[in-house]
Amino acid sequence: MNYTEHYHLPQWVKEDRVMMEDFNQMCADLEAGLNRNAQTAASAAAAASNNAAAAQSTANTALARANAAYSPSQQPYAVGTYKGNGDSLTVTLGFQPKFVIISAQSISGGYDTPYFPTRFAMAGLGANIGGLSLLSNGFKVSYTTINNSACPPGINNNGVTYAYIAFR
Repeated sequence: MNYTEHYHLPQWVKEDRVMMEDFNQMCADLEAGLNRNAQTAASAAAAASNNAAAAQSTANTALARANAAYSPSQQPYAVGTYKGNGDSLTVTLGFQPKFVIISAQSISGGYDTPYFPTRFAMAGLGANIGGLSLLSNGFKVSYTTINNSACPPGINNNGVTYAYIAFR
């Protein structure tokens, strides 16, 4: 009797006597091989399904982070104005800024002459300057003086309107 090359299945020739044991063994071998293939395919399908679920979860997380990073309701910065009170003033932003820039927008009392320094200040996390400090929910400006001059360059003078941009 001859056998197939890959699965050793019987190949009877005319002179061979077909034996029930040979036939039953062939069927048992086929059953075992088909069962192994089915189990391998099921394992591969389960792994592919798990990989697809993990990929979908990763994509959902990335999308959520992208949406949280920038959306019309959550911009990476806030802009606004405040009116100086000549003392101490807290501007509430709803987030801790990493960097703030302040500039005077209107100056009253003759301070807008070319001889008066520009009213401008900036600070970053860990690099607060006198009169400007970053808070957990905004920033604070104070009016301080050195030798009767506003320091830093007048970021909370009474009656002066200041513009700011605060970055998340």
